[in-house]
Amino acid sequence: MQHGGRVKSRLAVSSVATYLSNIARPLLAHGYEIDDVQALDAGEWQALYERVISDAKNPGSRARVQNRLRQFHDYVIDTQAAPDVELEVGKGTASLADTNIITPAEYRRALAIIESSRQPKRFRTMQSLALMLGYRMGLRRSECASLLVRDVAYVLDHDEVPGELLIRANQFHKGKTYSAKRRLPLWLLMPDEKRQLIDWCQRRRGESTTQAAEKHLLFCRSGGGTLPLGDKEIFRPIQTALKTVSGDATLRYHHLRHSFVTFTLLRLLERTPGELLPDAWQHDDEGHIAMPNLDADISAQAGLVPHTSPSRKRLWQLALWAGHASPDETLDTYSHLVDWTLGHTLRQRIDPLVTIDMQMELLNASSKTSLSSWRSRHKLRRETHASDLLEPTQGDWKHYCAAMPQEDAWQLYRPPADNPLDTLTDAAFEWPEAITIYQGLRLIEQQEYRGIDPNTAIEQTARRFVVAPDQLAAWVDNGERLMQQKTRRDKQRFSRREQQDRRDELAAAQYLYMPELYRCMAPPIKPRVLKEAGQFFHQLLDWHHDKPDEAKESLAIFRRHMQRSTGHITLPDAHAIRCIRRMLRPLRCMIHTWLVVEVEEAAKKKAVKSYWAQETDIPQRRIELVPAASKSGKTRHWYGNADLKITREASYSSTQQPLWEAVRFSAFMALLVLGLTSSDEVHGAEAET
Repeated sequence: MQHGGRVKSRLAVSSVATYLSNIARPLLAHGYEIDDVQALDAGEWQALYERVISDAKNPGSRARVQNRLRQFHDYVIDTQAAPDVELEVGKGTASLADTNIITPAEYRRALAIIESSRQPKRFRTMQSLALMLGYRMGLRRSECASLLVRDVAYVLDHDEVPGELLIRANQFHKGKTYSAKRRLPLWLLMPDEKRQLIDWCQRRRGESTTQAAEKHLLFCRSGGGTLPLGDKEIFRPIQTALKTVSGDATLRYHHLRHSFVTFTLLRLLERTPGELLPDAWQHDDEGHIAMPNLDADISAQAGLVPHTSPSRKRLWQLALWAGHASPDETLDTYSHLVDWTLGHTLRQRIDPLVTIDMQMELLNASSKTSLSSWRSRHKLRRETHASDLLEPTQGDWKHYCAAMPQEDAWQLYRPPADNPLDTLTDAAFEWPEAITIYQGLRLIEQQEYRGIDPNTAIEQTARRFVVAPDQLAAWVDNGERLMQQKTRRDKQRFSRREQQDRRDELAAAQYLYMPELYRCMAPPIKPRVLKEAGQFFHQLLDWHHDKPDEAKESLAIFRRHMQRSTGHITLPDAHAIRCIRRMLRPLRCMIHTWLVVEVEEAAKKKAVKSYWAQETDIPQRRIELVPAASKSGKTRHWYGNADLKITREASYSSTQQPLWEAVRFSAFMALLVLGLTSSDEVHGAEAET
């Protein structure tokens, strides 16, 4: 209330009550078991919000709740570093997504969209497999992204040995409990796609010559087995393909899981194979069967009693496959399928006998002779039930009262003329890792130190690291420009003073791990920090692709005001601070910022804190006032001079600041590859776009 909202500087009590009345009670009701909100991944946040939205009573109320949740989650992103989720806003109505399913035909279409795109082969393969795992195995987004190579259990070239997919906690995914583990039978749930998954596992094992490959991620960039992929590389293209082939703009990756549970529950409840699945759910656009084991009793194959015998273990088996604590959790979301099954059963039981007179009336037959001829043509013998009569005539029935409300909503699918995933190739899927770029620049300097011509060194390094020579030459030029920049006080902006005269020697030295280069600053030494810097690097590139103007402004401010020797950024005004915090948003680091303000001794501290909190959106508890460092003790403005600190440590003055090291190196490498080396010109790859 004191800091206001997005429009007003202060919020009234009635406004707070209105907002909380829409989402507070259902959030508490559905999230009471959550112990730590910072441990939730994007899928868990999405599932929580969907349960909250489902409590709304009408479309208008759902739209209001959805808008409030969007604003609430923006706040959680800023204060708790939560991952972003998909919540549409600004619409007059909001539909529930829980009843959406993806048909096998749409699944096959999405696979075709991905395979026919101009994306790199590696990413097409990973996206296709992630789509298969979501649709056939019901994996959550976070579970799919954090799969390890060792989680696919199989015996190569022995298909008779049942393969399994293990879903368990690891260093990339916590799970509901660390000991939780579920086993998904590959041979039963995805027999047709099993071979593609095994082939990819073999390829991933072949990319490393050590046993560490077993602990590497199943889906990752080449050489980045410990760096999870972002949404851009794997999930966003899948969702784009699903939306294209279905015509439904609300579809998300989670609907693959919903479809899996829906189809599997119906298969487990059936008494004959395929009994509860409509024909449209069984075949693809070419009429081929697209459901696994459609002609088999999957209850018996899963080790349960045959489908002719009732058993509660079927629901327990589905709960185990879905990763639910009990069937209660499963049926809480999928209880509508019980109505579907009941309706099918009633249609079979309520199947009255249709007499000859009734048939003549229903078919508008002129005589019994014409009725007899019609029955002979359709091979109807003896007693005829309503279902027998309906099957040959269902194409001739017309609506009695009015047209169906959604009759015009269904359209014949036509593949798009332009593949929507081709536009994503501009997002530079194949950006190398930040450390790979550093190693390439170091190799060039090592060759130059030994007297090799610079152009020859660039060509040889480009072949070694499989990058375009022109691109590598642009990075060399950009790195040199950045490393030569100085502050207004003639201090090096990116270089350590004590290493300037020994750069060539240090770059060529074999005993130094990762020294500063003539064209690149030294990366972090600690593996954990270096790994985080690599993630930040790609997140900054994604942000630049999505919001280029915003990213250029923030990165330019970072470049102009960063100092290599200090652990903070001295910024001229509140706008610059907001730009840097905007850069930290895609890195999920906004919560880890402090503002240290130098003030005069006579300054009104409460007013100064209030000013900076309102101008920068940094909470007052993370704003610290210190005496002015100037000899006169004066500051240019009454509200003082601010330094922005980026730290996860208990104290921003600690000598070890790993988060700042990761942010600094990733921002430098982003400036280097994007060519943002000066305020008035862009060099290299960026200048060509």
